[in-house]
Amino acid sequence: MLLASACGGGGGSGEPLAPANCDYTQCASLSGHSYVVYEPAALPANAPMLLLLHGANTGLSYTESMWQGRAFADRYGYRLVIPQGKGDVWNYGSDVQFVADLIDTVQRERGTSAAVFIAGWSNGSALSQIFACDHAGKIAGVVSLAGPLLSSHACQPTRPVAVALMAGSNDSVVPVSTGAFGSMGMSEAFAVWERLMACSGPREIVSDNTLMPGSRSTTTRAGACAAPVQQTLMDGAGHAPNWVHAVLHERLQDFFLRAQAR
Repeated sequence: MLLASACGGGGGSGEPLAPANCDYTQCASLSGHSYVVYEPAALPANAPMLLLLHGANTGLSYTESMWQGRAFADRYGYRLVIPQGKGDVWNYGSDVQFVADLIDTVQRERGTSAAVFIAGWSNGSALSQIFACDHAGKIAGVVSLAGPLLSSHACQPTRPVAVALMAGSNDSVVPVSTGAFGSMGMSEAFAVWERLMACSGPREIVSDNTLMPGSRSTTTRAGACAAPVQQTLMDGAGHAPNWVHAVLHERLQDFFLRAQAR
């Protein structure tokens, strides 16, 4: 099943990854998908891994730019991996196994990571949560932006996995309250993950305007969970937030460290 092509649009199609134009540590292919790996200098073999999953009809450079993945990897010492879906979309059937195979391949070739995380947007966001449902044993956590859990997917993670949901209040592609293309609204998905992670404590709510200057972002953290569960609503943001990357990176690292500390 695919999200409609409108979901995640706005960045151009995937570019070729021939060695001649590769400015990453590695450009390669697996099962008909292109992917790149970026490693900061002197990165240890067991460094944590971050996979970025694009939205439909977007390319590698747009995905990297959206998250500023290489800057995050440099700042905190991560192995960055960015794959490309066939036809610039993710298939929720076959591509779940592809992501699992990609994680195994990169670790076999470059070293076993201390922890693996996935951050996905839109079409890639939904895939990230499906992966957490089906392959929790391979990852420590996911960050899911603008594409919550599919209502039709039976979610049965085999171990605790951290989940951070993010969405803009003005997202017209995947509305935060109702979802779209068969997905839940963010609050509904948040409640599902609270149940799956056996959260039993009170929620903690924190708001500020540093992630998007002039606009309030509110993060709700579930309490006493087997793994961290949180949601962040960005007031006024659309499908692709215009956030401050330095602040985003701090929040990603905080979430990843809490996911590893469980």
